[in-house]
Amino acid sequence: MDGSKIKNYFEALIKHHRNSANHSRVRLDDSGHGNIRTVISRLLQALQNQDKLNRDWLLRQPNYAQSLVLTLQSVPDRAVQLCSANCIAELLGHANTARRAQVFVKHGATMALCQSMAQEWRESAPNEAMLMLLHQILTKLAPKDKRLPARLRQHQCLPITLSLLRQCALASPGSGRQAHVPLALLKSACLSSQRNAAAAGRSGAIQQLLKLTEQCGRRQLTLLKLALDTLICLTRLRSNAARALGNGGLGLALAQFEDWQRRDNRNRNVPIRRALLLLLKQLTAVRAGRRALMELGGAEALYQLCRGSLGNAELEPLTSAATLILRQCAPRTRLPVPTPILAELNAAYGHLISQEAASQASPGPVSLPCLSKQSSGLASSASYLLNSSNMMASLEQSLTKSMRLSATDTSLLSVAAKPLTSRSQQQQQQQQRVSPWLSTTSDSSGVSILTERYVRLSNRVKSVARFQMLGYPDLIGATSPPYREALTERKSVCTQALVLEDARRWIDPSDIIDRVVYDLDDLIARSRSAASNTNRLINEDELELQQQQPPQQLNSHLTFESRFESGNLRRAIQVRRREYDLLLNPDIGHRGHLQWFYFRLSNCEAGVPYRFNIINCEKPGSQFTCGMRPLLFSVKEAMLGRAYWLRAGKDVCYYRNQYWRPKTANSGPRMPYYTASFTLTFKHSGDICYLAYYIPYTYTRLLADLEEWQSSGSDGGDILFSKQCLGNSLGGNQIHLVTVTAEPVDSNRPVVLITGRVHPGESNASWTVRGLGNYLVSPAARQLRREFIFKLVPMLNPDGVINGNHRCSLSAEDLNRAWLRPTVARQPEIYHT
Repeated sequence: MDGSKIKNYFEALIKHHRNSANHSRVRLDDSGHGNIRTVISRLLQALQNQDKLNRDWLLRQPNYAQSLVLTLQSVPDRAVQLCSANCIAELLGHANTARRAQVFVKHGATMALCQSMAQEWRESAPNEAMLMLLHQILTKLAPKDKRLPARLRQHQCLPITLSLLRQCALASPGSGRQAHVPLALLKSACLSSQRNAAAAGRSGAIQQLLKLTEQCGRRQLTLLKLALDTLICLTRLRSNAARALGNGGLGLALAQFEDWQRRDNRNRNVPIRRALLLLLKQLTAVRAGRRALMELGGAEALYQLCRGSLGNAELEPLTSAATLILRQCAPRTRLPVPTPILAELNAAYGHLISQEAASQASPGPVSLPCLSKQSSGLASSASYLLNSSNMMASLEQSLTKSMRLSATDTSLLSVAAKPLTSRSQQQQQQQQRVSPWLSTTSDSSGVSILTERYVRLSNRVKSVARFQMLGYPDLIGATSPPYREALTERKSVCTQALVLEDARRWIDPSDIIDRVVYDLDDLIARSRSAASNTNRLINEDELELQQQQPPQQLNSHLTFESRFESGNLRRAIQVRRREYDLLLNPDIGHRGHLQWFYFRLSNCEAGVPYRFNIINCEKPGSQFTCGMRPLLFSVKEAMLGRAYWLRAGKDVCYYRNQYWRPKTANSGPRMPYYTASFTLTFKHSGDICYLAYYIPYTYTRLLADLEEWQSSGSDGGDILFSKQCLGNSLGGNQIHLVTVTAEPVDSNRPVVLITGRVHPGESNASWTVRGLGNYLVSPAARQLRREFIFKLVPMLNPDGVINGNHRCSLSAEDLNRAWLRPTVARQPEIYHT
């Protein structure tokens, strides 16, 4: 057949519609319009007889697709509409229909097809072939028309689809194979429309689909897969899931899955088995579904399936779906703590932020800066810098024009990216590979001078709870190793294995110990006092290691401690012999912000894996899913000359658990908790180790660094270093301001203000400020000191850092949100800054 004839027929259609543009409907008995039936039928014959039909070329021609849509929409003759629908189907083709479907959708084909379907259904004897054809075309157009579900609902086409599905299912097996035609359109209509899904459920679609899946058996696999996919779409709505449960859908799906599991030995029908699991997942989203699955023994069957197929790449879709069902069916409980969230946290600590505490933070006289007294000229220049009203006015003007840097933004601080150490410290790093913070100079008792400084300065720290010890890594100044550490690789199998281990707790609890081995609430209740320490804090980790018991006399569980500066651990529960659930403290006075952790553990065995689960995390996402690992510090390794915080752990995962946050009057829907899980293997038996979210940087360490900077600034040269107290925090800790510039002072120098640690859990900010401070007091920064006046507020939130908070101060507020209108009573740290 020549392509020119097809072109002529299309031109005739276009001419016909142009002539009848002023008529709403065409009457075939009128003069000049009776040949439309002949034209459209010959066009269909030409399209069907063409050997190589260039569909894309035809649809690129102007008005060709639009002429077919107008014919279908404007000519009421049933024969003409049938031929028009067949022509559209021929032009769409059977493969690669996306671009051609877009052309028809652009010209309103979906609206015309829905109108034609509704019109045909209203006839006394509807043409089933015509209805099936319209369903096929609409299914092909559905991916390109987002408004198709609304158009089907507008023209009441869903009852037509369900009636056709019912007729096909009740017909003979030969006719039953055509049930996929209305079924595919039903899936497309309900995939993105809850209203259509609800209407289909009310019209009996759930019962019909369940019956259809039971009739399909093992022969009609395509129809079975399509029916299961449609059921999955419909049961996303809880009302439809309840209807499916009421009609025995869960038992039917579970029985079919177990049958396929037994028979499909060669794994040829994994998509069918996965579809059945996804249907079970939708049904168990309802409480009645979870209860029914447990009664039928489905949880045990799914658990055995996951154990047998874990790590099998071919069966990974089944394992993933089954673990989702097991996690969903886990008993939903509250956290294993006396109170789910410490609403009375301050009362438990015996300390509320009272008016008296707020009055301690009232503005008062600012203490004089600690200046070097090497020369009278330097003292006089410092006095001019800090006390001259003219100079302060110029500094305020330059401050408004200067750049206010965040301590975590290192893009403008590249010169201070690498902290500078003294030559003696560098030699010590090369020879002994110990912490660069340790001094080679010792007193008669062999205790490091810098360690004695840390112990002395720790007595100035005012905390809410009473500390019992000093952290050993903080005491000796532990840092990161002098090399890069690799990120861990994320494995989906790891998360699935951990979810299975959690499911084994309630499926097979024979090995569950469930013993509380550390309880901060109980320890605080015993003390009944939150006053600051009057005794000198010490650390006896080295002495404890020297006097440790033989391995056979070790206790059967790890021991924990977090009552030291920046520590955060509320409770430790021994679940199994070498598995522990850990709970963190929220920020003081707050209900949340659970992320920062820092605690001590001891009494471990070497070469044995221990699993730790932090079960009350709140954020849906975590850096643990991106390759980050927790930090581990070993006291025995430090005694051997390797005093470093190291990234440790394998099987690091972050996933949602079975615990739920309590619902309050002001909160929205109930939200789940998340688990940060990791496995550690210790190198030494009986070792004492510290675990942290990031390398800790305490307030006491800041005080020690300030003294170190001051001594470096007094060594001579042109350095002008001053340290002053801006005021006190709510907890009574000083807020320090450091000024570094060059002598003599130039009033025209711009001021660079740098603040850090507004969020206590972001200790990397303090390390950045520390590196910057080390650089600014070094000879390498001579030119910078001559060009700028640097003002550093190293720690904006000392109370949060001291008490192990993650985000808030003692006022239970995020200080980074209080810059516009701070008050001296609630945000003295921001107010004074």
